[in-house]
Amino acid sequence: MATILRHIRFIAGALALACILALAVPAPASAQQVNPSADAVQEQKLLSELNRITGRCTLPDQKACTLEQPAGRDWREFHQRTLPIIGAIAILLVMGEVARLLDRGAPTGPVQGAVRGFGTAALTVVTVVVVLSSVAAAALLPGASAPDPPVADPARNGCNGSTDLCDRRLDQVALAGSHNAMATTASPGWYLAEQRLSIVGQLASGVHALMLDVYPGWRSGGRVRTDVRRKETLAAAEEELTAEGRVALEQLSVTAGAVPDEGDDVRAYLCHGYCELGATDMVETLQGIDDYLTENPEQVVVLILQDYLTGAETEKVFENAGVLDRVWPLAVDEPMPLLRDLVESGRTLIVTSENHGGEVPWMPDVYAITEETPYDWPSAEAFTCEPARGGTGQPLFLVNHWISNNSSPISNARVANTTDELERRIDMCRTERGRSPTIVAVDFVDVGDVVAVVDDLNASGELAR
Repeated sequence: MATILRHIRFIAGALALACILALAVPAPASAQQVNPSADAVQEQKLLSELNRITGRCTLPDQKACTLEQPAGRDWREFHQRTLPIIGAIAILLVMGEVARLLDRGAPTGPVQGAVRGFGTAALTVVTVVVVLSSVAAAALLPGASAPDPPVADPARNGCNGSTDLCDRRLDQVALAGSHNAMATTASPGWYLAEQRLSIVGQLASGVHALMLDVYPGWRSGGRVRTDVRRKETLAAAEEELTAEGRVALEQLSVTAGAVPDEGDDVRAYLCHGYCELGATDMVETLQGIDDYLTENPEQVVVLILQDYLTGAETEKVFENAGVLDRVWPLAVDEPMPLLRDLVESGRTLIVTSENHGGEVPWMPDVYAITEETPYDWPSAEAFTCEPARGGTGQPLFLVNHWISNNSSPISNARVANTTDELERRIDMCRTERGRSPTIVAVDFVDVGDVVAVVDDLNASGELAR
């Protein structure tokens, strides 16, 4: 029995060493060239196979509880790292039980003891080999299986999905846009969300313009708190707070907005007003967008930031995310770039700012290059195309196409996002503004036909004439 215990202790020591190696051994250099989270860009392919996955609901409309994406990163981490270790532990337990059963009631004697000792030693060797093999697989297989990122080939794959668009300027192309793209039920903790797909899921569905609100905040007690030390931040958060939002705050027993203590980790979050009603880390979001563009190098994405950080603070966020070399430095006083130029340069991300444009050279004031429509509509019947921010005569034209009544957001999207309603609005803008939109932004991009309508507008060639 003492021999068996010694071997079991030896196995346990080997397992402990194996676990340490699993945590300490880095992935091979070839695996480190690509961010492992790049696999998240395959969401759309997964969707077609897995259909919808039910999850936590953060909308009053219970039908909006269905998520349009799996928890891809957590799934991969579990299968690539955690599961092999669990398997090794299971193997150890089984081997130990086999050894105990073999030893139970066995005759004692010099010959029998030698045979039993040999069998136990062999069992120990087999166990250690299996455990170490599992650890090696956990450490090496993810890196070995990681493919090289695709190389941009606009001649074959087109730009934004069409070869016809490659030789058009950015202002000659229509983009499907996502209003409050970060406010999604695909991310936990969002209340009164206005999307169901994750941001990467929105891009995979055909969206090429993301409207994102950026606030300073910090984590406290498991929740992100809004840093309201700046008057403009507090004013903006209050302006965005709806009656439904106030009810949600009361139900959560949360005070909106606060002043951080010294030492709190204040960083950039994507929030729609007060971060207490929903917040997503901006660095992680930018990395996800970068992963998507790495895997889809012919896609061009425009960010419209409603930003409550300074230009320097925003630049720091992009540096921390490692995506500055992805950004095309769009100039206000120069012609818009061709999509081909963006794709071939690898700088397929364009960033604009509502509040701090021009403070850094790569992020222009969005309304120095974009004209828009009003954005507060009680119903589809109220839609117009009258000028709002940006005036007229700008190269880009943003049509804000959503119903602002939060009592039934999915139902509103089903009305606003139909082909008939979208085409009616575009015809209205042709009449009232003498032009068609280059960005059509909607709530719930997965509801209705915005991507198809924008694709038809591009196919017509109207914007290129």
